[in-house]
Amino acid sequence: MSAFSKELPMLHKALFNKEHHAGIGALCECGSKEAVYRCRSCTQNYLRCRPCILKDHHLSSWHHLEEWLGTHFGRTSLSSLGYRHRLGHYGKRCPNRSEMSPARKMVIVHTNGFHEVFVEFCACNKSLNQPYQLIDADLFPATLERPETAFTLEILDAFQKISFRSKITLYDYHRSLQEMTSSILSEEVPNRYHEFSQVFRVWNHITQIRRSGQCHNFDELFPYRRQGSITVRCPACPEVHVNVDKKTIEEASEDDTHKYTLFLSIDGNFKLRRKNKRGDPNDVSLNDGRGYFVPSLPYANYLEHTQNEREDDSVCGHLRALKFRNVLRYKNSDVSGVIIVQCARHGFYMPEGMADLKRGEAFRNTDYVLACALSDALDQRWIMVTYDIWCSYHKKLPSRFQQWFASMLPIIGKIRGAVPKMHIKNHEVNCQYCWALNYLKYSGETAGELIEACHSEQNGAAASTKEQNPGHRHDSLDGIVNYWNWTKFRTMGGSFPPNLMLLAIADLLQALLLYRSFIRCLDSLRTREKQFLDFTARLEPALVKKWEVMDDRPKMINAEVQSVHKPTFEKGPPNLAKTFERLLKEECARKKAGVDGMGMTESIRKALDLEELQSDIKELRRTCSNSESGMEKLVAERDRLQDELDKWRTQQLAIFPKLGDEYYLKVLGSVCEMDPEDEPLLLPSSFSELHRRYLGLELGGNIEKDLRKGRAHDRLDNVRTAIQTYNHHVAIKAKEVRSQRHITRSQGILNGLREDIRKPARRYNRILSGLWDLGHPKDDPILRVLRDTDLWAKNTALPAKLGDSRIQDPWIWHVGCPSGASSAERAGFQQEIINSRQVDRVKYFRDRSLRDRAREERAILEEEFERTIRSYNTLQSAWRGQATKDSSPGSKAYAYKQASMLERLTQNCINQRAKAAQKAQDFDKWWVALVALFEPVISI
Repeated sequence: MSAFSKELPMLHKALFNKEHHAGIGALCECGSKEAVYRCRSCTQNYLRCRPCILKDHHLSSWHHLEEWLGTHFGRTSLSSLGYRHRLGHYGKRCPNRSEMSPARKMVIVHTNGFHEVFVEFCACNKSLNQPYQLIDADLFPATLERPETAFTLEILDAFQKISFRSKITLYDYHRSLQEMTSSILSEEVPNRYHEFSQVFRVWNHITQIRRSGQCHNFDELFPYRRQGSITVRCPACPEVHVNVDKKTIEEASEDDTHKYTLFLSIDGNFKLRRKNKRGDPNDVSLNDGRGYFVPSLPYANYLEHTQNEREDDSVCGHLRALKFRNVLRYKNSDVSGVIIVQCARHGFYMPEGMADLKRGEAFRNTDYVLACALSDALDQRWIMVTYDIWCSYHKKLPSRFQQWFASMLPIIGKIRGAVPKMHIKNHEVNCQYCWALNYLKYSGETAGELIEACHSEQNGAAASTKEQNPGHRHDSLDGIVNYWNWTKFRTMGGSFPPNLMLLAIADLLQALLLYRSFIRCLDSLRTREKQFLDFTARLEPALVKKWEVMDDRPKMINAEVQSVHKPTFEKGPPNLAKTFERLLKEECARKKAGVDGMGMTESIRKALDLEELQSDIKELRRTCSNSESGMEKLVAERDRLQDELDKWRTQQLAIFPKLGDEYYLKVLGSVCEMDPEDEPLLLPSSFSELHRRYLGLELGGNIEKDLRKGRAHDRLDNVRTAIQTYNHHVAIKAKEVRSQRHITRSQGILNGLREDIRKPARRYNRILSGLWDLGHPKDDPILRVLRDTDLWAKNTALPAKLGDSRIQDPWIWHVGCPSGASSAERAGFQQEIINSRQVDRVKYFRDRSLRDRAREERAILEEEFERTIRSYNTLQSAWRGQATKDSSPGSKAYAYKQASMLERLTQNCINQRAKAAQKAQDFDKWWVALVALFEPVISI
């Protein structure tokens, strides 16, 4: 901006010069009169006299003119200068009209504002009716009976694109047109909001009908599709008879399942509500079942018949909680949201894949919209559905369809289910192994979360659609969704230049373009293959062969999932309670064997409690700031600590008599009187190994070491719980806190919760320091130093941010160690975790699953390239075929135009496929070289 800032004075001067004209006072070029009129919309800003300016605008009727008023230019119009807009004879007067024939004063709305114009209709015997004379002149009438308002086709087309892209409301756009006409007295400009709303709704419907091929009898060419549909379909998803042969699917092997699977996503969007308000009872949808919403009347009848159906309880507890919380959203809403079915890989809304929700996301709503979306998918062989509550939804799905959609049962039998990758993290552990896409064969790298991104795009229209009548709302959303699908359709095979890549990502992954996805897939596959080979190369070949033949499908045994992807550690880390119980049992065993040591475990456990209490008082001493209340609390805590210290010290010296000299030297013999929080506890960790042996603290040192390990795991658990609590409150603040007062108060709460995270973290690090003093290795991969950078976790209560899937949570979320083993195994459980076959087995299957999903993804994308090209070619042939049959020149030309567009899309996709094939060849060469490196080590 520095270049512009330097030129601001000159820019001001140049713009001020536009307020005047050098030709003022001179004659017009015709030489007859003084020139006082100009047009800022014309490319050459000449001054003209009245006859010349009218002649210049014979073909530019919708320009605003300016007239020199002696001191400045003021707005005027062609109509005020005597212009008449003549229809039927290319701007010439109709032979059946004279100069004195009356003309109708009409309001014409164009992209630059409102124009009051006198219109002369053609009066010939064979002339068109007045509304169609207007359409012939690129004007769409506001009514079919004596129209007095019309809209240029240009403004209808422009507003359609602008509103679908930006979600600007028609009201705001209409207001801006009024201000373009008169920025000072815009209220005096004619108000045509109602007419504009009605005409645009009709225009939107007409354009969808034409573009879908319904005016060219596409139903005859595609009898296997639902009849009358005006939707744009995904060209990459398998559609039998369009982009894949039925025979090809039937003859495909099970190993090719992923290549021919129809992937769908289901989700509810509670932003697209409708207010509970009085509306027009006669308002109906023009599309009604031909677009993306299910037919209104059959759906209403279905809901009436199923209103007493009992909703099954959710399997996962958090889903039950969400269901209860969502009740708050339905207040003052006639429609609480919509349930949506999309293709999961590309984000295309399915035909009849949307339905209104009355009171939340009930299974019966989902059943109906799923049945409608799959009604023309009878020839599909494999279908996969991702749904955030699939774990509960699938339970009685066949029985519900048997009752209400019996004819659809064969299709339901072809469905496999999964939970989207981000949502699965909020489910119970069993769900995470049963329904995780990473562990399900033939799913590729499908995430199932694209539907969430699509919600945010459509939610921009929620502010206006929630106020509309039911039929109007459906038509509006149909238009927005159709534009969304069309945008993806035309860009499916394309790619972005490198400098526009960020722009493409910011565009909400609008089409998940095939070329970009393919390149990303090869990068992922390269990483997966290398990691898996590196890991497998260090394993015993016999062990790998054993694992290769294991069934990797999850099984439910005694209400618990058994999976090769799941570690089978019995009860997790040896926490303090379990360690304390074990040590007490060992004490009893030593007593029976006549070995000293009774009371050591309890004494050292108490000492560790006192150690934490001392640390808490030191922190209180640091933060009390000499305030009266703070000092009172500090004194009270010191008194309590001193009492407990005195009681415990007697027990300690009785159990460890050799500590007496150390106590008198370091505590009683201290020159300065010390506060109880500074008094040395004389634990085994306070002495060197040689000194411990001299004081008879070897057994005590082992006990302290075990207790510290258990306590360390407890503190890690406290840290994890505190982080989860903090994340939960962050989500509540983001979603529900609005006023400044509440924002400030909630921030104070969050600051307190951050301190709740740091407190157990500090305790953990102090425990770890004591472990090091007892000889615990500092490079232990299990119990590490806990830094501030480790005190976080991805907040699954909020929408995922771009790149979250590539970020790994800190190490504290992956700590685990086996329990319940023998004493010898317990003593070395850290090394056992690193080297055990149990851990290797889990890592092997998880890495292999990720590699297999990446391989499947490559095969899927290669097939999607082919299907996209076939879809374009099929539609291109259909348009060309219908063009040869059509007798209307305009209809024929439109068909050829559509065919030409599809030809360009086809060629573009072919070019991108060729580029992708070259990248694939480079990858294959790399893969051959990599395998050659590993062949001497492992059989691949």
